[in-house]
Amino acid sequence: MAEEDEVIIKVIDTRKISVDSIDLSHFEARTDNVTKNLKRFAERIRKMGLIQPIVVYPKGERHELLDGQRRFLAHKDELKWSNILAMIIEEPEKDMIKRTISWLANEARLQMTTKDKMRHIVHMYSEGWKIPDIAEDLVMKQTEVSAMIKLPRVPDVVRQAVEAGEIDADAAVRATDAKKFIKGVTSEEKGPDVLALAKKMTSLTKTQRRNVANTGQESDGEINNDDLIEEGINRSTEGLKVDLDSSEMQRLGTYSEGKNKTKGEAAADLIVQGLDSSGD
Repeated sequence: MAEEDEVIIKVIDTRKISVDSIDLSHFEARTDNVTKNLKRFAERIRKMGLIQPIVVYPKGERHELLDGQRRFLAHKDELKWSNILAMIIEEPEKDMIKRTISWLANEARLQMTTKDKMRHIVHMYSEGWKIPDIAEDLVMKQTEVSAMIKLPRVPDVVRQAVEAGEIDADAAVRATDAKKFIKGVTSEEKGPDVLALAKKMTSLTKTQRRNVANTGQESDGEINNDDLIEEGINRSTEGLKVDLDSSEMQRLGTYSEGKNKTKGEAAADLIVQGLDSSGD
């Protein structure tokens, strides 16, 4: 007998089964943040399909879920799809084995690093993809895609901090702009100062970050980081009246509710996203 035939998990079949026939298991290892970003995750499945089947075992005429809780909930609660691709295994003999299967399935998953995301997005952009198209294809925000594309021009130490998860890409890019750092022109010795500003900017709102970047860009000389933050936060904003018809207002309302923002905040974000994607 081959070694792979002696494993504990015995696969019966892999096929689509009814979502309504599946029960959640109390042996599931993941209990925190189960529904975090579930809508966004569901949109990836809607666009690409389910790449990895869930794992269940027969329980009478029903099935009990051992792996794939988020995939299952995305199908059931967000997509409202009737069927889901499942690997059906024989019921493990011991409860501890069920717990171990769930634990190993969750433990095996590693989040894609920021470095890998950046490499993939930059490659798509170099192939001629537009920012809105990349965002739609990868189910990301346009501002996130834009920041990833701009990462190669930040100081090396700042890019490394993003890759390590210490700061986000948007803060890195805004701080680079605020300090007027130009890749290949400005000395990399200025990198730690840019990084220090980026770390201070992580707690700011997007509007405040933009204001800090604009303040630095418009300054005649060098401004220390604390003054940049203070001036950026206190920088005045101008009001803008935009006429929308009833259907467009309804769309804006739906968008703002989904982002947990006011219509004004949502409209400002969309305008800036458009400017970012145009390169202006």
